[in-house]
Amino acid sequence: MRVLGVMLSLFILTVAPAAAQQPDDQDILDLRWRKGPELKAGGDLNTIVPWRSILSEERLPGPHCVFDVLIDPTGKVRQIGLIHGFERECGPSRARLSEVEFEPVKRWWRAQWARFAYSVQTVPEDYAGPADRDFPQDYTLDEVVITMARTTCFGTCPAYRVQIFGDGRVVFEGEAFVAVKGVHTGTASREAIRALLGLFEDADFFRQPEGFTACMTDAARYYVQLEIGAMKKSLVDYVGGQVSETCGGEDMPSIITRIENEIDRVAGTERWIE
Repeated sequence: MRVLGVMLSLFILTVAPAAAQQPDDQDILDLRWRKGPELKAGGDLNTIVPWRSILSEERLPGPHCVFDVLIDPTGKVRQIGLIHGFERECGPSRARLSEVEFEPVKRWWRAQWARFAYSVQTVPEDYAGPADRDFPQDYTLDEVVITMARTTCFGTCPAYRVQIFGDGRVVFEGEAFVAVKGVHTGTASREAIRALLGLFEDADFFRQPEGFTACMTDAARYYVQLEIGAMKKSLVDYVGGQVSETCGGEDMPSIITRIENEIDRVAGTERWIE
């Protein structure tokens, strides 16, 4: 029994967390190129801000801060360094990060000191307007602005932004892998715009979630936005039709893809892309 007790004590000492004193760098588990631990409280530290247009430079892509975080074996944050971003903008996020705890990082069943990168983004609300999100019935086309943006991918996906105004004006801005870069203008018929708005209504667009994101990389990201008077709603499509296959979540309704394609058709973006 005495031998068993000694062996048990040695085992406990082996798996017990290391002391709070910071070890040498070679003894710190480096996870900066891998996924870091989760917050003990769950969720993230992203900052939610009021709705912004997808054409805003603060929205596409949203500003973010990336920190170099060092935690001890209990998950407490012991050191924070700024990798990406400006101290003035990232200061509040740094302060919040210093107050949270992460799940301990273990290797061979033993909690370790660990270093990893942690990103905090500024995430705009996807909707602004009245609490009642019913699609409006009493509005004029002069109150309507339809916007779509497509980003590049790991390849040659066309990157551009296009706006269709209710009065028929079309504004296209080509960015990459398009036939013509820069700003170009055109017109769209009011009948085609009304039909496009009918698709938005059929999709109950103002009640759609903020977006549909598949668990994959290197694909193009699509942004769709509708403004009717005081109602403003944006949606992000990142291979939204493959969410269930890659993440196990709910796939994006196919009507959203129809809306994206119809925006291209009504705006006549093909003349600037191909």
